Amino acid sequence: MMFQILSLVVLALASVNAEYKPDCTDPCTCNGVSWKGQFTYPFNFSSQDTNKQTYEYVFSPCGAKIECGNTKKPVVICQIDHSTGSYVVVGASSSVVWAFANESDTNHFTVTYGHGDETVDVTLVGPIPRKGVVSVTVTSQDSSFVFSKETTLTTALEYEFNANIPSGDTGVPLGTVGIVLICLVLGAVILYFIIGSIVMFQVKGARGIEVVPNYSFWKDLPFLIKDGVLFMFQPCRSKKNTYSSL
Repeated sequence: MMFQILSLVVLALASVNAEYKPDCTDPCTCNGVSWKGQFTYPFNFSSQDTNKQTYEYVFSPCGAKIECGNTKKPVVICQIDHSTGSYVVVGASSSVVWAFANESDTNHFTVTYGHGDETVDVTLVGPIPRKGVVSVTVTSQDSSFVFSKETTLTTALEYEFNANIPSGDTGVPLGTVGIVLICLVLGAVILYFIIGSIVMFQVKGARGIEVVPNYSFWKDLPFLIKDGVLFMFQPCRSKKNTYSSL
C-alpha cells in the first residue's frame, strides 16, 4: 500500500514538472505566442561554435525563404561557413516541436526544428541528423537571438540557441473581437431606432407608439419567433393536424 502511494506521488510530481507539448505544427505560432514581428526575417547573426569556428546563421520561421545551398528542404535555420562556402541545414519547418514550461506559462518555451542535414563525422555515433533547439524567454528586453552550444546525442546533433522576445500580446484576443462585434451591433440597433423615430415623427407625422420604426413588425416579432420554434419541432404539421405528417 505504501509503495502504491509513493508511486502516485512520484507520478503526480512528474506530471507537474513535465513540459507541456501542445499539438502545434506551425513553425511560427503556437499557444498564443508567435515569432511574427519579433525579428526582420530572414534574421542573420554570426557566432562561434565550441571549436571557436565562426559561422553565420540565418533564421526564418515565418515564411521568408532561406537559400541554404542546393537543398529543397523548407529551411528555418541555416548555418553558413564563409571560409569554405558550405551550407548546412540546421532545422526545417517540416519538423516542429513546441514545448512550454507548463500549460499556463507562455513566457518560457522551446521550439525544436528537426529534419536538418546529417553529420559527416562518423567517428563517434555515425551519421545523425541536425536539429535546432531554440530556448525562448519572453521579457521586457529587446529582441535577441544567439547561438549557445552544440550537443552531440545518439539520435541527433543539437544546435542550441537562446532567444529573447518582448512581452505583450501577439494578436487580438478572441474575446476582444467578440466584444467589439457586440458593441457594433448594439450601436447599429440604437442608431436604427433613433434615426427611424426621428424620420417617423418629422416626415410621416407619427405620434405615440407609432414613432417606433416598423412598429407592426416589432409588435409581431414575439409571435413570429414562437411560430418559428413550433415549426422547428413540429415540421409539416398544422396546429389542428389538418395535414398528415411526413
